Amino acid sequence: MEKIVSELAALIGLPAADIEVAVRDGEDGIISRNVAPKGWDLQPGNTYLSEFDGYLSCDVDQRPGNRVGHNVDNISQLLDGKFGPPDTAVADLPAFDVFVGYLIFDSWVANTDRHALNWGILDRKGMYRLAKSYDHGSSLASGASETRLQIILDEGVEEWSQKATAHRFEDGKKKTLLDVAWEGLQLSSGQAREFLDRICSMERASWIEVLEGIPSMSEVAHRFTDELLAANRKRLCDGNKRLE
Repeated sequence: MEKIVSELAALIGLPAADIEVAVRDGEDGIISRNVAPKGWDLQPGNTYLSEFDGYLSCDVDQRPGNRVGHNVDNISQLLDGKFGPPDTAVADLPAFDVFVGYLIFDSWVANTDRHALNWGILDRKGMYRLAKSYDHGSSLASGASETRLQIILDEGVEEWSQKATAHRFEDGKKKTLLDVAWEGLQLSSGQAREFLDRICSMERASWIEVLEGIPSMSEVAHRFTDELLAANRKRLCDGNKRLE
């Protein structure tokens, strides 16, 4: 799924880790390009958020159930005055708007694992920028078996998709991925909405072409992923209309 998510990110101009399918010792897998360009040091958001009062680090053996301090307000303060990933089309955008783009994208691909170790900040001699989005391994119900995917298809993907929560954020068990994305949009300068507009204007054939480019994908997984992307896009775009 990491490869698919990487391709989907490219469709909307979202800076994400470059992923390729790979084989090692006869086993299928993926390989990812380092999201830290030469000369830049990468630190996870957790490192910087640890300086905020009351923040609970997730870089511990027994991670807290409620990720107190990992919220869009603190993240907006942390990213204030910083810009997007270097050498990308969004390098001149405010870092927080790009990050909100990540939240919007998470809502589309059902990425429920955006904890504070799964996004980062680049540092080059005191110059700070948001890093590309990375580690999307929990997206698109990647851990579900073929049998489970078929059950979801039979019962209805749209209803199932609404159960995804943003449990990696503060009080996230009570919020959907969409809720957190909307919170981010309200705090942003508004430029993040461009990513949402691109999702809403995309032809379904565009993501189907991505799915068809994965030869090892089963028919059940293909159908499920297509329907999930369609259902989540509808929720995003319906919400966007209400916010306008």
